[in-house]
Amino acid sequence: MNTAINDTLIVTTVEPISCAPFNAVVGFYGKTLATVLRFPGLTLAALVATIALNVYLYIYVPKGFFPQQDNGRMMGQIIADQDTSYQAMDKILRQMIDIITSDKAVQAVSGFCGGGGPGGGGA
Repeated sequence: MNTAINDTLIVTTVEPISCAPFNAVVGFYGKTLATVLRFPGLTLAALVATIALNVYLYIYVPKGFFPQQDNGRMMGQIIADQDTSYQAMDKILRQMIDIITSDKAVQAVSGFCGGGGPGGGGA
């Protein structure tokens, strides 16, 4: 008996509320479908234009995740302990620059110390 009362309360209160968004979607679909069916020529033109745009994008937009050519630039960073002094970090940076420039394939290197990052305070 109790279960029947609970089921009745749920069906009469919760279910209509949960169906309201669905009814709104169905109503919107009905309105847009009626509009499309009223203008079949415009609908067909929109379909053809969409297909043409997709073909154009497929042909002319570059594909692939990685670039096709090497732009010749590499970036990196050196991270040291928070209590490292500027002078010590500058020495480490100069050592890294010397190591990188010893490679004959490297044309130029630039580096800097200080500033940047959260709470870096470098101005």
